[in-house]
Amino acid sequence: MDGKPTYRSLPRRESKCGTIDLRDFSLRWRPMGLTPGRLKNRVWFVPRVQRITLLLVFLAASPVATIAIWSISHAAIEFADPCAIWDYPPEQPAHAHIGPYDACRTRSVHTESKAYAAIRAAIVPGGVLLAALLAMAGAAFSRRRVLIAAGIGMLLETIVVFTIAPLTLVAGVSFLLLSRRLQPS
Repeated sequence: MDGKPTYRSLPRRESKCGTIDLRDFSLRWRPMGLTPGRLKNRVWFVPRVQRITLLLVFLAASPVATIAIWSISHAAIEFADPCAIWDYPPEQPAHAHIGPYDACRTRSVHTESKAYAAIRAAIVPGGVLLAALLAMAGAAFSRRRVLIAAGIGMLLETIVVFTIAPLTLVAGVSFLLLSRRLQPS
């Protein structure tokens, strides 16, 4: 022989997703110039069910993750605003004198403290984003319990997010239903 692997010398690989027979790989991909020696016997097999589950979880998590990222970035912009006045008493009228050479052309007034706003921004949109990322990670790594935890977390966030509550409810229920497609971990 000239050092090339033969049909009988190719190993069978066991993986979490299933058995990979490198002999079949060799027969299918050898005409294209791909040999197991070139790939160093690293062939990753992902079952179709897992790919479809990952796609469906991504579709369910994308809208809520996008809204959560927008909300967090909006809160970060408000925190960085030097012209913002925090912890202003709501009972008092707001008076502002803006001169022609003032650095701030407009003032934004917030009745909540900066610390409370930071905690609210971390818990509400941060929790939604965490649940969405957990769901995608659970589907990608085939971890059923992680996907269930993400679904329960998203359903718990439904209580505190009022404007996007139907969206988080649908995403949380979708995560729980899609967790049934994965093997128990």
